[in-house]
Amino acid sequence: MSIYEEKKAITREKRVDALNHFNGSYAELLAYTSAPEIRQKVRTLTQQYPDEIIAVTSLIAKMKGAAVVIHGVAGCASSALGADSVFPYYATDLTERDTILGSDEKLTRVVKRAVKETNAEAVFILGTPVVAINNDDVSGALAELSGELSIPVFWLYLDGFKSKSAKNGYDILAHELLKIVAEASKEPGAEIVNLIDFSGEAKKHRALERFFSALSIETRSFPAFGSFSEIQGLAAAGLSVTPNIDNSRYFIMGLQECFQVPYIDLPAPIGLQAIRRFIEEVLSHFPDRKEQAALLFRKEEACEKILAGKPLAGKRVYLDTEASYLPGLVDITEALGATVSGIALPEIHRENRHYLSELSLQDEVSVLIAQGQPFEKANAVRSLQVDYYITTGTECAFTADQGAIPVSLKNRDIFFYEGIEEIVRAILTAKPFCSEEAEPYYRQSWLKKRSDWYVKPEVS
Repeated sequence: MSIYEEKKAITREKRVDALNHFNGSYAELLAYTSAPEIRQKVRTLTQQYPDEIIAVTSLIAKMKGAAVVIHGVAGCASSALGADSVFPYYATDLTERDTILGSDEKLTRVVKRAVKETNAEAVFILGTPVVAINNDDVSGALAELSGELSIPVFWLYLDGFKSKSAKNGYDILAHELLKIVAEASKEPGAEIVNLIDFSGEAKKHRALERFFSALSIETRSFPAFGSFSEIQGLAAAGLSVTPNIDNSRYFIMGLQECFQVPYIDLPAPIGLQAIRRFIEEVLSHFPDRKEQAALLFRKEEACEKILAGKPLAGKRVYLDTEASYLPGLVDITEALGATVSGIALPEIHRENRHYLSELSLQDEVSVLIAQGQPFEKANAVRSLQVDYYITTGTECAFTADQGAIPVSLKNRDIFFYEGIEEIVRAILTAKPFCSEEAEPYYRQSWLKKRSDWYVKPEVS
């Protein structure tokens, strides 16, 4: 049976053997992940670790026509305050009495209020650990709501217990959304690309929009930066692309399996080699756009000049990024003359491990698999004595204490040829900062500990 026919999404750990911890060399990771089954390791201590609720809330906040109801106590609902966008959301604010006697009436009341006040096209009810612990039955409330409301109501079971990956929240959301994607017949000659974005980073999204606009190809954005109503036309597209395939893979694979909409599974268009591969793959689906693409290829020469001179010769670099971004960032870093001494990835699994084999890294390069966990990264940066810590995330200041120059590419346009110039500018203009008067992130006694002293093998 297809995974999309299951009642609920299967966790990443069970579905694709998602590995959430690893600390070793590049050669060791290749060997470890090449096994038929990737063995898990468990952190008994976690630091600054995102969860499914935060990930999904931040994403839905960027979809027009969606209302969010967080079903849980006030503390769980406050997680929505960390969303990247300011948006109205509702919470059932469960009390102890609610958790004992049931909260279906309160849930129904809050959902109706959300629909009335927002004119939503769809409502997303987000489960929380409290609801999972008391085994709250929301089926009665959903049955009542489906009979009274004329819009879809989604129940997302985000309990935070079954998976250690925040990205698993994207899979849960994708599984429910795929249930209502309308079957559509493709019109001959229709040239529409689904821009499937489960990351919600505006500059990367806009870069893809500009690229397809230059090729005179229409795009349809969903769920981030699009409207919920766009879901009805996704099956009619000729191709799906995504800024971050690790976040969107479950959904675009579902579009291919259920509606025969192909997708691109390549490293992100970062660096000359990855950009050319991406453009050529798009042209294989739209061969009549070669003339427009030729204008884009002319920008290669200017980028080669930007990378010439090797201004980072002799420098050691640590890269903290997504698996699909890694090949391009490695190419740019090495083109600038630097040596990649270490890399950190949020997770590795059977569906993205092929990106590792495309890298031109030395076997002894240090590799860390960790979502968040700045202590582990600070420990690695300290032991490797790197000059630059480059990340596509936001957390990087903590590495300044360890002697590295932190560089964040989070809110920068790093895709395509313009992205190469942006990345190089960010690196070359970055300055070291570390005040002797400032309180260090970690005391020396803590840094002397092994970075994996709290990691245990999973007991099967």
